[in-house]
Amino acid sequence: MNVRRSSLLWLAAVGLVIFFWTPAAAQAQSGLRIVFMPAPEYRLNEKAVFRLRAESDQPIVSVSFFLRTPDIVETFVGEATFPAGNTRIEAVYELLPDRRQIRLFAPVEYWWVVRDAANREIESARQRFIYTDNRFSWQSLSEGPLTVHWYEGEREFGQRLLDIARAGLRRANRDLLLPAEKLPPAINIYVYSDLEAARPALSASGRLWADGHANPMFGAVVVAGSLDGLNGLPRLDNEIPHELAHLLIYQIAGANYRNVPQWLNEGLAMMAESAPEALAASRLANAQQAGELLPLQSLCVPFPADPAQAQLAYFQSESVVRYIQSNYGSSSLRRLLEAAADGLDCNAVVQRALGFPLAELERRWREQTFSAKETTPLPSGIWASYLLLTALVTFGATAFLMLTLFWRPRARMI
Repeated sequence: MNVRRSSLLWLAAVGLVIFFWTPAAAQAQSGLRIVFMPAPEYRLNEKAVFRLRAESDQPIVSVSFFLRTPDIVETFVGEATFPAGNTRIEAVYELLPDRRQIRLFAPVEYWWVVRDAANREIESARQRFIYTDNRFSWQSLSEGPLTVHWYEGEREFGQRLLDIARAGLRRANRDLLLPAEKLPPAINIYVYSDLEAARPALSASGRLWADGHANPMFGAVVVAGSLDGLNGLPRLDNEIPHELAHLLIYQIAGANYRNVPQWLNEGLAMMAESAPEALAASRLANAQQAGELLPLQSLCVPFPADPAQAQLAYFQSESVVRYIQSNYGSSSLRRLLEAAADGLDCNAVVQRALGFPLAELERRWREQTFSAKETTPLPSGIWASYLLLTALVTFGATAFLMLTLFWRPRARMI
């Protein structure tokens, strides 16, 4: 009897739930809702097409499209096209590059707002994707915050790239000493098989001869390499850590990343490379002897576009940063970056971190690096005359000295 009564009570409770729930469920089914949001379709640097399916028990009157990327503050807003007066619609928005350019490898966030004739409004969940170079079928491999992407080569090649990235990240952080929680949460490294294929990705650097580029705001690194043992992996062993260093510097400088003196930014990145450039010492020595060293003040801003001048700028920057680290410690490098993060200019950054001005830093670096105070080089046209005069003076002085030492006057005969 008790069992039967319990069963009846349970059935009554279920009946009450169904009675009260059914109208609410019916109302939810008949109200405004978003049915489907497929992934966007695009071709690199062409239009991107976004779609949405929605339905309501009233005609849908407007569908607005919103898009945001980290590099642009303003949220883009556009009105989608769809068949008017319908309760079930597929809305389409075509984003053209001349209306809003999406930079390669940018993290993209987008969403929709739909409104019906009953003035009800619904906002979709935020959708996210990375605007990748979809000309290629990328393979990926991840570990911690690092993900490497490549499209040519087997998994062994991808593992080698990941090993390079892991060691490079550790080396780049050797002097910056960022704690784990301050490292970038996600780092994507894209490896192209040749420089020509990488052109669209590298064009953002403004130097088309460059083999790598980092976009710290996107947490993205782009490098051009290959499976060729001579020109491929050894170069990537330098390029990948170099670009990773820029991402770590951004973690310290933040919104004032552009305030970081270029010689400091690139010098730190050069120090993260696995092997120093063999030509650096001779190139610097030749430039010093010819009086062609670049003023350190000129290296506060982006380097020259000319490849030869840019190479000298890189070598000189690395030498200056190594001088600072050797003489004032790794903590001084961190102080320089923190001063830049506070918005100080190049001269003020050095003054605060080292206690003397930029010109004094350059003088001390030159004096120690080249072991003697520099002399002003003579114009090339008078070098021959100068050398001839030097030889004549030397010969005359030597002859006079010999006569003084060995000549004795002959005694007179009486």
